[in-house]
Amino acid sequence: MQSFVHHYGYFGLLVLSILSSACFPIPSEVAYGFAGALCTTAITRHAQFSVWGVIVVGTVGSLIGAVIAYEVARSAGRTIVDRWGKAGVATRFGTVPDANHFTAVAPLADPDSPMVSRLRELAAR
Repeated sequence: MQSFVHHYGYFGLLVLSILSSACFPIPSEVAYGFAGALCTTAITRHAQFSVWGVIVVGTVGSLIGAVIAYEVARSAGRTIVDRWGKAGVATRFGTVPDANHFTAVAPLADPDSPMVSRLRELAAR
């Protein structure tokens, strides 16, 4: 991974960031740790990356990878749940009409909400 980032530069860091955020088993910590070292003169005699460049590339790559993971789950989520169910895994798939990420996260701020109560039940198992 270090030679990949060193050889391909910002593009290599972008690719690793996208893959990491799209649920591929690539540890972004290693890539960013090495990229951080390349922002100094610790590895080479001159800094190969800038700190702001690494931040921008990492942010853009993480966003692109997250969108890819979201779209795959949105389009294939029901199929995956059905296949796991046929294989004997206990599954349940449901949709909430007019729901978005705010309606899913907002109840977590209320300790008396049904979602928090259900999470407590699951954590107690």
